[in-house]
Amino acid sequence: MRLAWLVAFVCAGCWTRVVTVDGPPPAVLVVDHGGPPGGRADVGGDVDGRWVGRGYQYNNNSSWDIDMAVDARSGTGAIAYPELGCSGELYVERGDAWSLQVRERITVNPGNVCVDGGTIKLVMRADGALDWRYYYASGGEGAAAVMTRR
Repeated sequence: MRLAWLVAFVCAGCWTRVVTVDGPPPAVLVVDHGGPPGGRADVGGDVDGRWVGRGYQYNNNSSWDIDMAVDARSGTGAIAYPELGCSGELYVERGDAWSLQVRERITVNPGNVCVDGGTIKLVMRADGALDWRYYYASGGEGAAAVMTRR
């Protein structure tokens, strides 16, 4: 199912574009154009691309590799946890030019070792790295990573 949202927002000459999302629509799509004057109007533009890092899970003190690709323009992405054998899809829920919130849908999960249905918050850091935070469906933060562009 292909859905398109047109979010029109006028603020001192800034604008957004149509964002197409495959899969179930998010409950809410919010485009926040906060940030410095003259900031970019493209949603997640700085977050776009391929990122790798090492995640750390709080409840069991484990760590694992993350390989993630994000395409904010299409509103989708992909994620893999190679050591765990899990992978899945990402769907943009909201964002601005420097951050995104995505819903993770695990599609490959041998042994049920990965949790499905969480939210990942991605925020650009001043050093060019990406702050990656995983939240369970219940809202509690479960894991974190610092991602680098590949």
